[in-house]
Amino acid sequence: MGVSVADLSIEEQVGQTMMISFEGTEVPARITDLVKRYCLGGIIYYKSNCAGGVEQVAQLSTTLQQQAARNRHRIPLVIAADQEGGRVQRIVFNDIPSQRSVGNMQNPQKTYAIARLLGERLRTAGILMNCAPVADVAELSSFLGDRTYSQDAYEVAQHVGAANEGYCAAGLITVMKHFPGHGGTIFDSHVGVFHVQKSYDELMARDLVPFVTHLDKIPAIMMAHVVYDSFDTNHIATISPYIIQEFLRKQLKYQGVVITDSLTMQGILQKTGTLAEAAILALQAGCDILLFGKEILENGTIQCPDPETFVAIHQSIVSAVRDGRITKERLREAVERILGMKTQYCGL
Repeated sequence: MGVSVADLSIEEQVGQTMMISFEGTEVPARITDLVKRYCLGGIIYYKSNCAGGVEQVAQLSTTLQQQAARNRHRIPLVIAADQEGGRVQRIVFNDIPSQRSVGNMQNPQKTYAIARLLGERLRTAGILMNCAPVADVAELSSFLGDRTYSQDAYEVAQHVGAANEGYCAAGLITVMKHFPGHGGTIFDSHVGVFHVQKSYDELMARDLVPFVTHLDKIPAIMMAHVVYDSFDTNHIATISPYIIQEFLRKQLKYQGVVITDSLTMQGILQKTGTLAEAAILALQAGCDILLFGKEILENGTIQCPDPETFVAIHQSIVSAVRDGRITKERLREAVERILGMKTQYCGL
């Protein structure tokens, strides 16, 4: 590894944990400043970033990586997108079906081929991480609906494995989501806090099957903003030290990167109050990458936070490390995983 955690200041280590968003096809000056000054770790794209198709996105990605190369360690960005297929696509490809449509084909080789094709297109656009596959086991009546491969846990596991192989063959970092499984609730964590009241045995027999089957093969896992009463009645999974550190890390022995779902969602903000507190609690609990996507404003508008918001969040996390709320060991552990992933997938 060309860069180690010891080479980075606290400010730069915190920067590496942050994956942020912005509006439009041009990089705002303040985002450029964040990328260079704080050694920012990643960017997640939305449709407004991808309006011009693959060639335009490729140019945007090149510009961002050129800016990252100007930080003092030349650490590349992880550029990510939610590109599941069907209705969840940032670059719209009409020939990429939803995961449920793929699952209905009952042909894992086809699942692999579609994932590899999509992965190759994303790599051409400079996207290095796909926040997919969705490993939740859910009925079509769930808010996830056709974003899931099946309502049968073992079928989901089969397709998740095939999709992961396809994405990895194309050189993408895959993110299996949403751990420990959204399938137990019909409600959307974008808009509120919800509980899954299944027992541990019920979760292990259904919702957790796709995750447990592929933990040793998946580079990254995204947490769910849901309370799982049989694990931790007080915290959503994203900020639960028990679920992340005791269950996922120690019991299930997962070694990869843990990423939050967007910290701008009401499913976490109703628990934490502010974005900065959400970020601090998530990092403290064991998450490695803190994802800041679009937020829903009181008037119903959906947009990315202002770049100045990210500056304030960065400062709050740095203060939490210096004050001891987040231990330096916990921060170091997160950054070591991120740098390891970048070495393997991003040319660090």
